[in-house]
Amino acid sequence: VLLCGLGPLRSTYNAELDVFSIHWMLLAVAGVACFLHADFGSTWMPERSWTFALAERLWTFALGLDVLASLPQLFLATRSGGVVEEAVSHHMAAVYVSRVFGLTFWWQIRTTWKRGLEVTGWGILIAYTLHLLLLSH
Repeated sequence: VLLCGLGPLRSTYNAELDVFSIHWMLLAVAGVACFLHADFGSTWMPERSWTFALAERLWTFALGLDVLASLPQLFLATRSGGVVEEAVSHHMAAVYVSRVFGLTFWWQIRTTWKRGLEVTGWGILIAYTLHLLLLSH
């Protein structure tokens, strides 16, 4: 994707509309993931290694990026008067459907969460719901 953007598709880039700064968003998501990360078993797996704790934080960071990754596209669509290319609108619709299925999965298994995963599960449900609300714009 990066090679296409720097090569043959460079003429399609409109710098005047693309003013969304992603740097602060990345730092905020990373900071939140460090302190409010998923807990996938501290109550039933007390002898976890540091790699397991790192994996929990990385997974939470990835979830946060999934939720916020569509913001630049939504911002760009808003600045261009709601006119987007067909491929972009299809991608956003596919992501929306994916999040509906993901939210449905996490809602269906909510009764099977272990004690340590309960807060994590509700956090995941909130993240998926937030993403759906953002994509509904």
